[in-house]
Amino acid sequence: MKLSPTPRTLVVAPDPNIYENCPVLTKVEAVTIQQGTVATVQYNFRDSTGTPIDLSGLFFKPDIGEIPPFDTSKISKCDTVWGILAALNPEYYGGGELGDLEDTYFFEARIQPADEPRRPLWAVPVKVVNPKLGILQFEVPDKPSMLGGIFVISIGLCRSSDRRALYIHRTLLNVERSAFRPAHVDTKTPTISDVRMRIMDTDVENLLQGYVEFTTADILDSVISAVREWNGTTPHLANYTFTCFNFPWIEPWLNKIIASLYQKAAFRYTRNKLMVNHGGVQGDDLAREQAYQAIAQQFDMQWKEWMKIKKRELNLAQFTGIVSSPYHQVVNQ
Repeated sequence: MKLSPTPRTLVVAPDPNIYENCPVLTKVEAVTIQQGTVATVQYNFRDSTGTPIDLSGLFFKPDIGEIPPFDTSKISKCDTVWGILAALNPEYYGGGELGDLEDTYFFEARIQPADEPRRPLWAVPVKVVNPKLGILQFEVPDKPSMLGGIFVISIGLCRSSDRRALYIHRTLLNVERSAFRPAHVDTKTPTISDVRMRIMDTDVENLLQGYVEFTTADILDSVISAVREWNGTTPHLANYTFTCFNFPWIEPWLNKIIASLYQKAAFRYTRNKLMVNHGGVQGDDLAREQAYQAIAQQFDMQWKEWMKIKKRELNLAQFTGIVSSPYHQVVNQ
């Protein structure tokens, strides 16, 4: 019998968070795929210093040959994951031989909507592709891939005995709308390109910087926070509580996203403001907080004014109309 070949998928990795041409290792990472695609996420398990986490002490198999001795000098003592691994296999992570593990371990990825955790949760197995370099892979389930929107991925190192997680790492999954979605699905979430085009944030157009100012994680956080603000602002309208998947008003949404991004940048410039006076030349390249704050306030004012009027309109629409009753009049004959 001839076996069919294994179907190939698009392999994607998280977008690096770069600022001033330097990686920001402590910021949440984000993976972006297009709606309707069959995609595999490749994730590199790293500690806070950017060092790949060696998983060989837990997933070493004799059939892949000998592995180089573990370099204990790379361990960051403040990283929780290294402490957990050392507790599970102290001989290997102490620089000795591989020890006998009391249990077996596996990785599992759980995916849920970023703005409504009570929504369906998908659990998918994770394959350890390269234990030495901490490289993992898992396939995005069909349902979130077809739905679109923003999701949270929790990657857990679990023990087989009770399936409890020992260590969890969080990243974001951004499924952007495309024409390959099912006919009944109508995703409203603005894409990364929608936002960047609105504020002209590309490495070519940022002439004085040469790189994008806002990372993918920055944009996704602002997309989510806009919907949360709508849902949390009075009056509370139970029939008009939305998620990133179905929030219907894209133009006001973009206004709030821009306001949130520029507020973030204003905070950054405020913290890093530094007047330089050297050799008779004065300069302060990062004195931009007032300009950014003004832009943030302008777009936030437009968003808040629109939200006030729209919520008032929807609230009044719920007040008027016909309400049916289960009771009926009985006429005695």
